[in-house]
Amino acid sequence: CSMGRTASRRDSFLRCGEGCFPRRFVVPLHRATADFDADGDLRPGRVDVAARLLTATLVASQRVRHNAQLWLPFLGGEAPATVCASGGPARGLHPSERDAARRLRLALDGGDDDATARERKGFRLLPGGFVDALAEALALARAPDDGGSAAAPLLILAEGAPPLADVLRDHGPLDDLVVVLGADVGLSDEEVAAATRLGEAHGGRVLAASLGPVALLASQCITLVHWHLDAIHACPAHLWAPPEQRSRVSSNRRKKRANANS
Repeated sequence: CSMGRTASRRDSFLRCGEGCFPRRFVVPLHRATADFDADGDLRPGRVDVAARLLTATLVASQRVRHNAQLWLPFLGGEAPATVCASGGPARGLHPSERDAARRLRLALDGGDDDATARERKGFRLLPGGFVDALAEALALARAPDDGGSAAAPLLILAEGAPPLADVLRDHGPLDDLVVVLGADVGLSDEEVAAATRLGEAHGGRVLAASLGPVALLASQCITLVHWHLDAIHACPAHLWAPPEQRSRVSSNRRKKRANANS
């Protein structure tokens, strides 16, 4: 399957039907560097935060969120680099920090090793930092010729802003959405200003919203944003297969596991 070869909407998302819209998250990692050991201690540079952000964005219970996408700019080194992970082509993701860190490591290492091609699918490495990542996210969300919407809004999560539920209700239907939020050290004033400028370019709309009066982990914020967006549209756990077919598939998988363990 060639899906995931490009950054287009067609290659990045699997939408379940009418009303399904992409959710794109951009989270700068100010202390994270690209030289971490996925099998070692993930706390230096807070790569553990990056791993939790990845699972919060793309992994739900027993499934992958096929309409979600995440940009993680690693800004702690001399040359910033960004990993973009897309739920459409991603396979075999698990809610494990170690597994997520390994996927990020494979994406940063690049290469075309067939042994890891499946695990790398859905992950792209691009040069540049926060501004470059956000510019790409907005450009893809607002590309009408690729199915995007020129009016796709940029949502900045900020303390003291109106509640997210009110902001989404006032905005109306969504065709696409780009969300910016801070990680362990938050967003700087310069990053907020840069995001606002990029969001307003070409007439785009910039929204600010909060998730309550208590400071939350960035991964928790993404989970709550998903919860609010799921209230607008929630994809089914299985996109295509009817219940009776899913039952047969699950039964076959259980038999294969039993045979393998016998």
